[in-house]
Amino acid sequence: DGFTMTCDSAFLFPEKNYVEAFGNVNIIKANGTNAHSDYMRYTGSNSTAFMKGNVSITDASNSLFTQELTYQIKTKIGKYTQGGTLTAEGTTVNSRIGHYNGYTQQTWFKDSVVVTNEKYSIESKELTYNIKTKVVKILDESVIYTENSTIWSRSGTYDSKNTQAVFNSRTTVESDDQIIIGNTLTYNDQSGMGKAKGDVYVIDTKNETKLTADEAEYNKLSGYGKATGQVRIESEGGKNILTSAVTEYNKKTGYAIARGNVVFEDTVQKSRLLTGIMEYNEFSKFMLA
Repeated sequence: DGFTMTCDSAFLFPEKNYVEAFGNVNIIKANGTNAHSDYMRYTGSNSTAFMKGNVSITDASNSLFTQELTYQIKTKIGKYTQGGTLTAEGTTVNSRIGHYNGYTQQTWFKDSVVVTNEKYSIESKELTYNIKTKVVKILDESVIYTENSTIWSRSGTYDSKNTQAVFNSRTTVESDDQIIIGNTLTYNDQSGMGKAKGDVYVIDTKNETKLTADEAEYNKLSGYGKATGQVRIESEGGKNILTSAVTEYNKKTGYAIARGNVVFEDTVQKSRLLTGIMEYNEFSKFMLA
């Protein structure tokens, strides 16, 4: 299998193509991969090693640490079920169960998964991580913490290199003063652009504004947003309610324009305005219908 093994002592079973090694067990492959443990049971027929006690696999800049590992030497696939830690190019992953493929650089983790990096961290029940592409695939309940936002989701992908997220289950993105919720959601932390579809909620905690719609998009850097389909906007804590087919708005300027079956209601004055199109400014209270 193209490797060298050293240890303190060993039992050899040539007829079974089987080795048991004890104490300072080291496996060194010609390609540079190193494996270490206190004990190893190696079966030559399937090139599989069961390693136990202070187990470590070092492959280029990646290292895997655990107490028990089943390692397929030819395919460089390692599996653990009693807890382990992977370190790879500035990212650390801890989990109860994990699989590591040294060739494809694809990993899978389950149960109490914690991913840490200087730019983000993730707590998850289950996910995969590709060391080459830096793409995380969410497979169960997860929370992603970035510098500018916190994301809750059960299914989707997070490209940590480009801070691009695509989620296909009901997802919540919370930033300093805004919460976006939708059945599907895309979000880029660098550009500040978020798009949500399906039973959408956008809550502005700073200005006490709540928006619901079929679809919505918003850029937190520019302040521009657009909502379509059964749009309902509650402002000033529900004092004013606007419903329409489509509404475009800018949180920085306060300007908004609503189109299609527009209804504006002042719940305090108990007045209603019905029109086809309406412009208004949240700050100056200007309104044109």
